Amino acid sequence: MESIKASDLLTVELVLATDGSAQLLTLKLPPGSSVLDALKLAAQEDPRWLMPISGANSSPPWALAVWNQRVTAERMLEEGDRVELLRPLIAQPKEDRRDRVDDVRAAAPRSRWRPDARGPLRREPSV
Repeated sequence: MESIKASDLLTVELVLATDGSAQLLTLKLPPGSSVLDALKLAAQEDPRWLMPISGANSSPPWALAVWNQRVTAERMLEEGDRVELLRPLIAQPKEDRRDRVDDVRAAAPRSRWRPDARGPLRREPSV
């Protein structure tokens, strides 16, 4: 088996953001290592690093990214890569915004200038 020099190892960062905190772990991996290899090595110290692929603590499962670009666990790593573990969204921002707008519209009083908010502006004839 061919020995790998320390200078040949890849330096990779793993980032895990959980509720209220973030963990950063720097790893040295042999060339040709995948995202999954990095997660398995990190899981030897802390099993939370395997959450994205185990799906045990999440539904839908966590996503993986390298420098904020979604990847699969099989992606090969390069020197200086930053592997990010992205937890699922708790709420959908687009739907939440629609709900807030609907609430504001429902609470707003109707104007005499615009009795029907869906139609064009209409002015009532003056006497």
